[in-house]
Amino acid sequence: MKRIIGFTFLMLFACISYSQETIKSGTWTEKSYEVKGKWSIVKADDQYKIVLNDYFKTKNAPDLKIFLSKKSKGDLKSSNATKEAVFVSKLKSAKGGQEYVIPADVNIEDYQSIIIHCEEYSVLWSAASLK
Repeated sequence: MKRIIGFTFLMLFACISYSQETIKSGTWTEKSYEVKGKWSIVKADDQYKIVLNDYFKTKNAPDLKIFLSKKSKGDLKSSNATKEAVFVSKLKSAKGGQEYVIPADVNIEDYQSIIIHCEEYSVLWSAASLK
């Protein structure tokens, strides 16, 4: 009985500790390369995070990074992808679920797009609208 109560308490604590609210979500629009899977922006424990789901997959490249851009996805090109954009993180992997903490001083409402960009070769990989 003690084991059942202890297990129930741990599961309840885990659910409370990891509760998160989805703020925005969507799919990727191909720019230079296809990106599969969905993304979301969640709020968890007073932090905003970009979450790529388990089905995330794209072609591997040496310098893929995630940015939030003030430009609309339709206005984005390789030549202007990082202008008016804030760097979030280097992409951890070309496939699989992953999370990235958005810098605390970034107001998500100021940005129109989330992008994956290969900085080394100045290639806009993919984009998605936040609006």
